[in-house]
Amino acid sequence: MLQSVKKGVAVTVLILAEITSTGCMYRWSWGMKTYFLPYYHVTFSHKGTWVVHQPWWCYTNIYRATVPLVQTNNGAVRGKVIQTPEGRYVQRYLGIPFAKPPVGQLRFADPMPADAWQTEYEAFEYGNSCIQFLDETYGDFKGSNMWNAQNTLSEDCLYMNIWVPHPRPKDATVMVWIYGGGFYGGSSALSVYDGQVLAGHTNVIVVSFNYRTGSLGFLSTGDGRIKGNFGLKDQVLALEWINQNIKAFGGNPEDVTLFGESAGAASIGFHLLYPKSSNYFKRGILQSGSPTAFWALMSAEQAKKRSQDFFNSLKCPNDAKILDCLRAKPTNDILNNEWVDARFLVFPWAPVVDGEVVPLHPDRMLELGLFQRKDILAGVNKDEGTFWILYGVDTYTRQDPSAQTAEQLKAAINVTQWNLPADNKTSLFSYYTADNPKNSTIKYRDALDDIVGDRSFICPTKTFSGTYTSIGLKTYFYQLTHRASNEVWPDWMGVIHGADCQWVFGMPYFPSENFTSSEQNFSDKIMRYWTNFAKTGNPNAAGLPRWPLEDSLTRQYLELRSPDNFVIGSSLRQAECAYWRDEIKDY
Repeated sequence: MLQSVKKGVAVTVLILAEITSTGCMYRWSWGMKTYFLPYYHVTFSHKGTWVVHQPWWCYTNIYRATVPLVQTNNGAVRGKVIQTPEGRYVQRYLGIPFAKPPVGQLRFADPMPADAWQTEYEAFEYGNSCIQFLDETYGDFKGSNMWNAQNTLSEDCLYMNIWVPHPRPKDATVMVWIYGGGFYGGSSALSVYDGQVLAGHTNVIVVSFNYRTGSLGFLSTGDGRIKGNFGLKDQVLALEWINQNIKAFGGNPEDVTLFGESAGAASIGFHLLYPKSSNYFKRGILQSGSPTAFWALMSAEQAKKRSQDFFNSLKCPNDAKILDCLRAKPTNDILNNEWVDARFLVFPWAPVVDGEVVPLHPDRMLELGLFQRKDILAGVNKDEGTFWILYGVDTYTRQDPSAQTAEQLKAAINVTQWNLPADNKTSLFSYYTADNPKNSTIKYRDALDDIVGDRSFICPTKTFSGTYTSIGLKTYFYQLTHRASNEVWPDWMGVIHGADCQWVFGMPYFPSENFTSSEQNFSDKIMRYWTNFAKTGNPNAAGLPRWPLEDSLTRQYLELRSPDNFVIGSSLRQAECAYWRDEIKDY
C-alpha cells in the first residue's frame, strides 16, 4: 500500500474489522468496539509531499486480520480474515467446540453439548483430530499420507470449522462437509478439506467438523447394553449446533446442504433415513458412498462377535461393569486392540441398527419409503476399487502395470469376496471376464477393480439415488473419469476412490499442488455445480455444460471426463448392478 498526501494534512485510517497485532497495526478501543490503526512509515519526499507506506513485513499473502466477534449460544468466537490463493477474502473460524470432550464417563457414551465459555474463544487453529490409526504403509508417500491427520490426535476432538465469505453475507447457503475414512479414521483438518477456496469462490459458507471413529465412535454389543452409533450422534449434535448458531456467521439455517465422501456419504444417507436429522438440512450430496453398502453397517451378530473379541483383548469382563473397565483403559490400549476383524473391506466398527439413529436396516427403510424427501446429488469415480485392492491383495503393487493372470484373479476374488459362497465367486469370474477371450492380463487386472468397485461403492450409491429417482424426487448423478495430471498413484489405479475431493475443494488453486490451468477450470466447474445445487437444488447455471436429471427410464448422468469435456451418459453400470442384485443378491 502506498499513499501520497499533501504536506501538513493529518492522516487517519480506521480499519473497521478487528485486526490482530502483527507488527502492522495499532489497537484502539472505543466503548464496546475495538478498532485498529495501520502501522505506517511516514517520510518527506523531494516533491514536497508526505509519503505514507507500510513496511515490507506487512505484505504477505495472508490478510492477518481478525473479524468482529461472533456471539454464539456458547459464547463469543473470534476468527481471522485470510486471503485465498485466488486473492479473495474469507473469514475463518477453526476448532470451535460443539460438544463436551468425550472422555472419562463420556467415553463410549452419547455426546453432550459443549459448556458455555465466558471469555472470547480464539478460533485460530484446528482442534485435535480424533484418535485413529495412521496409514504408514508407504511412509511419507503423498498419495497415502494426504489422508493422515497431521495435527494432534486426542479423544478430546469434537470441534468445528467455519469458512465465511468476507465481507460477511446475510442468509448465505451453508454447506456442511462430513469426511470419510471407513468409520475408523478421518479428520476435518486434512488440507484437502480446507474450505477457504470453496467459500470464497462460490459465496457459500463451508462448515466441517470431527466425529468419533473406530471403537470410540461405534462400539456396540449388538444387544442394547452398549448401543453404539456415538459417531453418528456426534454428527447430529454438530448439525444441531449449526442450526442454532450459523445465523450469527451470516448463514441461513434453513438452507443447509450436507456433502460428504465414502463413509461421509454413507453418513449423509443415514441422516436421510433419520427423522431428527431431517430438521437440520435441506439437501444432500453423496460422493462414493451409501448406507446400503455392506461395509457401512454392522449386523447385531457382527457387533456381538467383535465386541466380545475386543473385550477379551482388553481383558475386560463382559458383564455389568464392562464400561467401567473400558473407561479405565489407556487410549492406546483401546486403539491397539480394536481391529478385531482384518478381512478385506471390513472396517473394525461401523453403525448398527439401534432403533433410534438407525431405526431399521437401510435397505428395509428404502423399501418401505421411510426416508426424508429431499433433493440429492450423488456420484462415483471410475476406479473405485483400485485403492482397496492395492492394500488388500498381495499380487497388486504400486508399480505399473500390475498385470494379473486368470489364476491370480480367482485367488483375488476369494480374498476380496470372502463373504460370498463358492458358486458366486465362480460366477463373478465368468461374468467379469466374458469380454477377455484372449486372456489379457491387463483385463484380468481391471476386472477386480470392477468387481470391488461395483459391489462396494458404485452399485450401492446408484441404488440409493435410484430410490429417490423412482418416486419423482429431484436427483442428479455423476461419474468422475478425469485423472489428475499430478496424480501420484500408478497409472493402473486410474481415477481412484477419493479423487473427487480435490476438485470439490478447489485444490488446483493452490500453486504448490501443481495442477494445470485447465484443471483449475475443471475444479471451477465442479465447485459451481456443487454449490448451485446447494443453493437451488439444480446444479445447472449459465456457462456450465448441461447436467440432466436422473430419470427412472434412462438413468442419465453427467460424466466429468476432462476439463473441456463433460458428457451426458445413461445407464451407468446398469447391467453390472442388475447382476449383483439378481444373481448374487448382494451389493
